[in-house]
Amino acid sequence: MKLSVIIPIYKVEAYLEECLSSCRKQKTAETEFLLIDDGSPDNSAVIAKRYEAEDSRFHYFYKQNGGLSDARNFGVSKAKGDYIFFLDSDDLITDEALETIEEKLHQEPDCVVFDVLFFWDSSPQKKLVKGMSMEGSDNTEKMLLATPSACNKIFRKEIIQRHPFPVGKLYEDLATVPMMLPEAGKVIYVNEALYLYRQREGSIIYTFDKRVLDIFDDLEGVYAYYKENGLWDRYKNVLEYFSIEHLLLYANRRFYRSEKPQEYFVRSRAFIDAYFPDALRNPMYRKNFSLNDKLFVQLSYRKQYSLLKLLLNLKGALRKQS
Repeated sequence: MKLSVIIPIYKVEAYLEECLSSCRKQKTAETEFLLIDDGSPDNSAVIAKRYEAEDSRFHYFYKQNGGLSDARNFGVSKAKGDYIFFLDSDDLITDEALETIEEKLHQEPDCVVFDVLFFWDSSPQKKLVKGMSMEGSDNTEKMLLATPSACNKIFRKEIIQRHPFPVGKLYEDLATVPMMLPEAGKVIYVNEALYLYRQREGSIIYTFDKRVLDIFDDLEGVYAYYKENGLWDRYKNVLEYFSIEHLLLYANRRFYRSEKPQEYFVRSRAFIDAYFPDALRNPMYRKNFSLNDKLFVQLSYRKQYSLLKLLLNLKGALRKQS
């Protein structure tokens, strides 16, 4: 079973060498690494072409800038492998990651999923994110309750081809991966962090721009897929938890950093209420969210912006004094 690793490249000159070096260390002769230059204006192409010249597993492609989703889709169209692995070009993989993955691919699964280790350049802090939750009655639930990331999942190519990434959208993983999961009948879980996810200052996950509003369309697309395929009733409680986590917590945190957070809080509450009017009674939310996260969700959900601002400012001041 051949594996294609797709690496979109855009403005990553400072990180690309480390990423590609982690790939070159892999002792996997059959793997191909597709380096998709998405019109990057820096010297990333020089680095990528050098790896192509030095190692026959690396293949460089140039395309006009179209964004991450467009680069991933382009890579899939060029891939010769039976399975696809997406690696962001500022991230890394562990030294034996692909050996571990290819060993599992001999069992011909539809999906291989593994853990992710978050790391920070500016501190020794690390955070482990599990690829599968201990909760859930089946693999789709277990992965929905973990992370919708595409980078910690290897799918059969045909599954990904049925669900191309949405070009121009911010939440490309959230908009597609939840639809891939029910189509993966056989899933193998590697209980090990094979993917090293770099956390950069100024990352979009910590900031606000208008594309954060994409989450409403993307969640509606997920709901439509589950309803159209007769999966809504079975997964409704898990999708409710999924929506609390990604809209009421993560997106609302970004909305808080906008110029009009109250307006966006109202919109997120109206959206949740339309699908899940009793969302905050979800037992998984009550069990799994930390006290701080619950407080943020409750105050933003109830549009208590002034109180939320006061508490967050107080929390920031205490952190500076510690």
